[in-house]
Amino acid sequence: MCVATTALMILWAPILGGQEKGQERAQDLLQVCGKNCTVQFENIDVRVIEVVMKKGSKLTMHIHRCPFLWLARGPGEVKVTSPDGTSETLAVKANQAQFSNAVTHAMENVGSTDWRSVVAEQKCAPATPERR
Repeated sequence: MCVATTALMILWAPILGGQEKGQERAQDLLQVCGKNCTVQFENIDVRVIEVVMKKGSKLTMHIHRCPFLWLARGPGEVKVTSPDGTSETLAVKANQAQFSNAVTHAMENVGSTDWRSVVAEQKCAPATPERR
């Protein structure tokens, strides 16, 4: 699960870039995801979330405040939109993984099937022996 989540996080960073205009108003992924997201693991350093997007479903504008990794659990096609309105549609392969820096974006499943991914979000404060 951890490898999958890490892979997922990696995918979005280079594509979406860093923090952008409007990110200060964006909510955390879990606040916009509702029943489409399930926290699989969380500790002081990382949060691992399974995301299930039904065909045609959307995740409204949200923010990843710290670096993250994502891993596609199956193939799909997702549209990723930045706060400035620009968007890109990605054809994602099963088990594709990507690392990303902090980013604000919205997502839509524009494929013909449901799409599953795992997101592993690093928490911003550095890990130290005192924090463990």
